[in-house]
Amino acid sequence: MNTCSDTYTPLTRRGMLQHTAAGFGLLAFAGLNAEIARAAGAYQSPLAPKDPHFTPKAKRVIFLFMQGGPSHLDTFDWKPKLAAANGKTTGGNDGKKGGARKVLASPFSFKAQGKSGLKISELFPHLGKHADDLCLLNGMHTSNSAHPQASIALHTGSVNFIRPSMGSWVVYLSLIHI
Repeated sequence: MNTCSDTYTPLTRRGMLQHTAAGFGLLAFAGLNAEIARAAGAYQSPLAPKDPHFTPKAKRVIFLFMQGGPSHLDTFDWKPKLAAANGKTTGGNDGKKGGARKVLASPFSFKAQGKSGLKISELFPHLGKHADDLCLLNGMHTSNSAHPQASIALHTGSVNFIRPSMGSWVVYLSLIHI
């Protein structure tokens, strides 16, 4: 019975595929159709490499994920307001957990490096030579301040481990191109 009207509408093969098992039948049909198209030479995988919008300049990408590594505040994320507030007390005993706290700036000095003026900590004395060749992303944000959940969100896009991580996609893509 069609839910939009009171008249009986016979179920077609396409309608059955679309409405049964939350669309899994349609997915199976799409897979079979893709096999037919691939055999005819008309199919191109959506995961196949595509031409870029512009000529890439980077030869390699190195993704450094330093779980337990040095703090961003001690390496590349220079905060002048944090340095100015060093030693001051913030917050107060307003009944909330923790009460008053002291602000602590990084104990390391920062210096502008290269033509770009990228602030790099003294922890990396030789990295300044390459400052203009670096792409530094200091714009990460999470709504969850817990480190384990923030790490999962960085790699999967969600604080719950419900999606494949970047590593699993890299392995998958490398396997299908072997």
